[in-house]
Amino acid sequence: MKSRWLLLSLFGIFLGYAPANAAKLLSWRFDPNQNQLTIRTDTGVQPVVKLIQNPTRLVIDLPGTVADLSQPNQMVGGGIKSVRVGQFEANIARLVVELESGYTINPEDVKIRGLSSSQWVLHVPEPVPTTESNFTVNNPEAITATAELESRDFQVTKNGLFVRFEKKAGNQINVNRSRDRREITIDLAGATLPQDLASRVIEVNEYGVNQIEFVQTSETTARLILRVDKDSPDWLASYSRLGEGGLVLLPRSRTSNSRENVATTRMNPTRNNPTPQTRAIVQGVTLAANNSELMINVDQQVEAKGIWRANGVYEVRLRNAELASDFINPQMTVNSPISRLRVWQESDDTVVVLVHPALGVHLDGDIQQPSEQMLVLKLREFARVTRAIDPVPTPSSNDPPLGRAWERVNHGRGLPKEKIVVVIDPGHGGSDPGAIGINGVKEKDVILPISQEVADILERQGIQVIMTRNSDRFISLEDRARIANRAQADLFISIHANSMGMSRPDISGLETYYLQDGLRLAESIHNTILRNVDIRNRGIRRARFYVLRHTQMPAVLVEVGFLTGKEDAAKLANSAYRQQMAEAIAAGILQYISKLR
Repeated sequence: MKSRWLLLSLFGIFLGYAPANAAKLLSWRFDPNQNQLTIRTDTGVQPVVKLIQNPTRLVIDLPGTVADLSQPNQMVGGGIKSVRVGQFEANIARLVVELESGYTINPEDVKIRGLSSSQWVLHVPEPVPTTESNFTVNNPEAITATAELESRDFQVTKNGLFVRFEKKAGNQINVNRSRDRREITIDLAGATLPQDLASRVIEVNEYGVNQIEFVQTSETTARLILRVDKDSPDWLASYSRLGEGGLVLLPRSRTSNSRENVATTRMNPTRNNPTPQTRAIVQGVTLAANNSELMINVDQQVEAKGIWRANGVYEVRLRNAELASDFINPQMTVNSPISRLRVWQESDDTVVVLVHPALGVHLDGDIQQPSEQMLVLKLREFARVTRAIDPVPTPSSNDPPLGRAWERVNHGRGLPKEKIVVVIDPGHGGSDPGAIGINGVKEKDVILPISQEVADILERQGIQVIMTRNSDRFISLEDRARIANRAQADLFISIHANSMGMSRPDISGLETYYLQDGLRLAESIHNTILRNVDIRNRGIRRARFYVLRHTQMPAVLVEVGFLTGKEDAAKLANSAYRQQMAEAIAAGILQYISKLR
């Protein structure tokens, strides 16, 4: 039996773990406000926890793992002296939570939880003076616990439960609660449980649910049995149409007498004089599906409208809705795909959710509603792609120089080790010459060599580059966006030259455009060009160009100057200037990528 939280017990059993390839301890962080240690590795590990005396310290061993010893020790204060990392053995990384002299902890209150196979949270109980403790440790070295990850097909979220399975046919869900209110049975027509859930009981100990049992009652029917506390809330069950599919379970809000009455009325429609529910109750906003979805949970269908703000923040407005009285704004962690998230009651009947995606995270602006009780925004973090992980190649002496722009902005920092895919889109081409400038110069001819040089620089830094065109040929706007989306690219950069007509040779300068979540990419490229190229600044602007609207990743369009401008036209006719512009564009892209780690 596996559980979501695993208690450190006096008689734990050590289970050996020997991976074929060493994992890496990527990061760790101790939150003194919650007494929680968060651990993140690059591949799956199975932590082993020990409580050792003289001095009292909590030891977390990561078998088959190599530690990054560059992260400094963290001094905490209070009953906890410090947290430090070391390499205990060649294949065992060790984290140590050392207590102040004269303090100890109850080993039965130590808990460890797997957020995924490579991310764990250890809860350290409040240290107490040894003179006040009423527990003893007879054999400290035997106090071990092996943290087992819950099934990947069952997740406990911040607002409920999620069960992933194959839905064969039908969509009927029957929810029944026993007379003694201690058991809730959910029958699912047309559902097949995954193999690791069938005939299994999982400890939950959340939301008043003690256990959940999974039973495949027939080839076409699955049953979930929730063993609950007597006064725990009733539960909502609905199918998710996103991703691999599955069942979303949410406890009904019981935050006040009035809302409790509403929930009871809905569960028992024959009751006399039901209390009407005029507004949807927003019960929670949380990350789900391994941080690939932002879920907004409500107790009934609600009208939602999303819009991108100019500062790269996505706003969701929920009409005829109100926050639950116990709603708490979720706190995002350091490694969260969302850097800032704020939810508030703007007016009596409107709830606003502001989402600021983290650097390198694409947020799909289409709000999906897999059920009446759920709204979903899809997230994709391109710095953690798994399609082709190759190391960044070390440049050889034969490689052309990268360029001074990148050296200045990067200061020797490396890039992420994952293979990043960038689409470079030289504007126009073939039968479409683009802008015609002074002396008859064509935009397509100026832009192509700049784009090719950008691609060469990126490839020398280990970036996989896809060009929408590498010669003088016509590519439709639809095909340009389609190329990027089919490749599941991480960034899209369209390169153009501007025109204001022959009557305005006085207008020159750099313009960069973005839409949705491309603001920070636009800022990185635009500002890097200004620092390294002699060109006027005409600003960063939001625009609804086709290739910005129809690409599914952070995308920008760079106008490298005005072919009709006297200043810019003369500079762009110079091959050395075009090389300088290409180096600056590439440097801006690389700087953006380098900040992802």
